[in-house]
Amino acid sequence: MDYKAWTQRARTFHEAMRRLPGEIDVTIEIAPLLAKPELHGIRAKWKRHLPAELIRFWTEGSAHLNGSYVWTPPEEEVGALKEVFEHNCYIYGGPRFIAAAETDPEPLDMSWFDPEDYPGEEEVWQANMDLWSRAILLLGMGNGDYLGLDAEAPGYDPDDPPVVYLVHDEPESGQVCPRFTEFLPVWEELSYIGPESWLLWYWFDESTKSIDPGMHHTDKLRKLLTPR
Repeated sequence: MDYKAWTQRARTFHEAMRRLPGEIDVTIEIAPLLAKPELHGIRAKWKRHLPAELIRFWTEGSAHLNGSYVWTPPEEEVGALKEVFEHNCYIYGGPRFIAAAETDPEPLDMSWFDPEDYPGEEEVWQANMDLWSRAILLLGMGNGDYLGLDAEAPGYDPDDPPVVYLVHDEPESGQVCPRFTEFLPVWEELSYIGPESWLLWYWFDESTKSIDPGMHHTDKLRKLLTPR
């Protein structure tokens, strides 16, 4: 995967959004590539497997890509937005990733969790918290949920691991894409929407545990977010 090109396309997309009608708030910050001495320092602290594709993203794309947008369309385009998201009068998204230097090298400590606090749901809650405990956090939603990488997922490539959605208040965490390198271009195709579940889930295929641009109105979304 060409991380440099992907990062530059993210910059181009966010900068172009400033020309949208209505109200738009855009941030796009692209830090320099992660230098070898900085990478050595990160590796020295890392206590578990550090996926090769995540390293490539930091060293070939950006050590910290922080892009976000919030768009409220003009009144005459609210109807078109509701054709894509029936409950929304505005939408938001962006690859606001955690910086390489701030990515936690330690597994999350879930020792406080007791599945017996959820009678009848012990197994599903335990699976939820097990995923939290081994995930590498990538992006925080601001409400307690995260996107992460599951480099310990059985049967998957630990160097290009599944992307997982981590839910903080329900036992609904799980895989959203089988590979990091698959998720990035698919999310780009979806205009970096969300990735909060209530927006991204329109494109989630439960049978394949992946995001599928063909599941919903991708073309309508892209048209809405095209400068005009």
